[in-house]
Amino acid sequence: MRATLLIQRGAPGEAPREDAFDVDFEPGESVLDALRRLRVTQDPTLAFRYACLNANACKECMMLLDGRVIYACTARLEARDMRLAPLPNKPLLRDLATLIAPPDERLWERHIHASAPKPTAAGLPGLPPAAYSRRQLGNHMMKLIDLSREIHHKAQRLPNHPTIELYPFSTHAEKRVVDGYEFSSATMVLHMGDHGGTHVDAPVHFDEAPGAMTIDQMPLETFFTEALCLDLTHVPDRTDITIAHLEAAEKASGVRIQPKDTVLLYTGFYQRASGTEGYITDFPGLTKESATWLGQKGITAFTVESVSPGRPGRNNFEVHHVCRDMGFTHYEGVVNLDKVVGKGRFRFIGLPLKIRGGTGSPVRAVALLDA
Repeated sequence: MRATLLIQRGAPGEAPREDAFDVDFEPGESVLDALRRLRVTQDPTLAFRYACLNANACKECMMLLDGRVIYACTARLEARDMRLAPLPNKPLLRDLATLIAPPDERLWERHIHASAPKPTAAGLPGLPPAAYSRRQLGNHMMKLIDLSREIHHKAQRLPNHPTIELYPFSTHAEKRVVDGYEFSSATMVLHMGDHGGTHVDAPVHFDEAPGAMTIDQMPLETFFTEALCLDLTHVPDRTDITIAHLEAAEKASGVRIQPKDTVLLYTGFYQRASGTEGYITDFPGLTKESATWLGQKGITAFTVESVSPGRPGRNNFEVHHVCRDMGFTHYEGVVNLDKVVGKGRFRFIGLPLKIRGGTGSPVRAVALLDA
């Protein structure tokens, strides 16, 4: 099926214009689905807003459809001309993006390609400086799920990577006196490679081409995306995760993989094998073909619970090269996925350290869900 979206474009002070976009769609897809796809495939400058994880949660995607107010996340596409315009009674940012919510209800994450308020030393406009550590952003209740492995002395890692060592450097048993004031401090030594623990790969890890991107050069948007979790717990250990497995898991999840998503692959392997010798070798893994299937969805990244995305040997190297050749990345050692499987769509955060020239980086992987 095909719809033609007639979208009002322009910024404040400019004469509005209307651009037409043809969009192929399947029954049940929303106007927001089409706008997100347009921005990826046809016009990356298209500005609109959305921030909700569930329909009608935030008001950010309100706009006019054929002259009436709608939520883009719930309005369904139809095989006809559909005219979209910004809300006329709200300040215009650009195109379909308007300033909708009052300051105390504005979400931190705005998902627009228009000028937006920037953080200051006092915090983000409309939010107190301490708001980011709370479960509430404005009036929007959120829940944080830790998806990271614990870093500890001699933690498991691939044998061809540096050991993970953690030990005291100074302790409170050592007292110091400065200007007549006694105090003590405790610090630790942490020694590990840039692919230790829960971590993300940079393109340069498997790309020998001059100029291949290092971790400190990757856009931060790579590490803060919308996400979904696929249940692959039925896939046996030491076997391949096939295209058929992924297709069935996506269908069973009730949500669709969208461009720019991070796809979390839940096998339950970490719960079964962590701490055993088999954790390094016995996991189910992607193949060249199934990794390519993910890449064709236009994803930003996928995650695995194991130390590698493909099974040991050729499979693993081929999967890394699929990531290299198709321009997406992956995380290894992402765990606790039983807490997010079946939750529909949510946000994934896996910010790396800013390691100069790094081929990867440990991350604190977190899922952000509606409470």
